[in-house]
Amino acid sequence: MRKLRIMSVILLAVSLIIFGVFFVRERFLIDRTGPEFKIEDDKITISVKDDETALMNGVTASDARDGDVTDSVIVENISPFMDNGSRIITYAAMDSDGHVSHAKRTLTYSDYTSPKFHFSQPLRLPRNTGMLPEGITAEDCFDGDVTRNILLLYEGDFNRVNFGELDVTLKVSNSAGDASYLPVTIEIYNPESDRADSQLSLTDYVIYLDQDAAFEPKTYLRPGTIDISRVSIESDVNTHIPGSYSVKYSVTDSEGGTVTDSVRLYVVVTEKGAN
Repeated sequence: MRKLRIMSVILLAVSLIIFGVFFVRERFLIDRTGPEFKIEDDKITISVKDDETALMNGVTASDARDGDVTDSVIVENISPFMDNGSRIITYAAMDSDGHVSHAKRTLTYSDYTSPKFHFSQPLRLPRNTGMLPEGITAEDCFDGDVTRNILLLYEGDFNRVNFGELDVTLKVSNSAGDASYLPVTIEIYNPESDRADSQLSLTDYVIYLDQDAAFEPKTYLRPGTIDISRVSIESDVNTHIPGSYSVKYSVTDSEGGTVTDSVRLYVVVTEKGAN
């Protein structure tokens, strides 16, 4: 009986020692928290040409057990553009126990521009094709060629449009969630009775200008294509106000009465420094 009591005391003591060891280990030795970030500034401005290393400027991380774990920091996510033109960077850091911590800061670009359209020729489309006119491309400062992202926005059944001019909107977006829109007029024609090649030719069919820039419509007529005196120009361009505009060039017959050809130049005026 005495031996049994002694053994019970010994087992109890061993249990208490084991419990104490585990308690101390759990309480003081095991790291249960993730790394702590230190970010010098909660806002950062970089160029669109900078690589991801620029996003790490001023970001460090340390862990109570591992010390400096800045090498583990990664850019986990960059949000789409917000209404104010900025994005949110989410950073992640991990310690040797697998604990992950996160931090965020605001990102802006010093030289960002929205996607831009390019037209190599007038916007014409044979009826019932249901596709984009030839010669339309788009480029983006992040993604490069984004022509594949172009959409033609039109209310109604595009394939039921009669011959003539049709007002639509072109849209193109990039991977950062930004989109550009451009109202244009497409000439819908009958391929069976299509007119000959245009008498009018422009050096450009869509241009981007800074706010308050000088603009002279005649300079975009390609030299030598037609007698300038026969060309009339209708323009609503106001370079003092950012927005989308168009210039219509029309040529009349020898009597100056009937319009025999017309072509448009699209002008996008952006805020100063946005191009």
